[in-house]
Amino acid sequence: MRIEFEVEEQRGLLSDFDLWHYALNYWFLPRSENEGDLFDAELAAKGLSFFKTKPLPNGRYHRLIEESWQHIFDLDFKPADIAVPGKQKCLQACIWEITLNDIHAVSEFTAR
Repeated sequence: MRIEFEVEEQRGLLSDFDLWHYALNYWFLPRSENEGDLFDAELAAKGLSFFKTKPLPNGRYHRLIEESWQHIFDLDFKPADIAVPGKQKCLQACIWEITLNDIHAVSEFTAR
């Protein structure tokens, strides 16, 4: 079924769909390609890799990776080598609940 609904903007949390994959895959989300290279080099010097070990056993680096994901929710975040500009972003929205009052239409959905 397909449910058409509308909710107030403040009830939703918008995020960059493409950048969401950084959190899903436990990747560090740098502010620039250079910052990412420096972070990778620092980890490698300590024998660590967030590609091989999830989560990292080092609390400091684990925290830095998790904190980097905040960029996912910054719709103005657009370093040219990492994210696309605002109008080209694919956005996703999450909401806590949909009430009956929010629903405008319900229809049967058939995939192509």
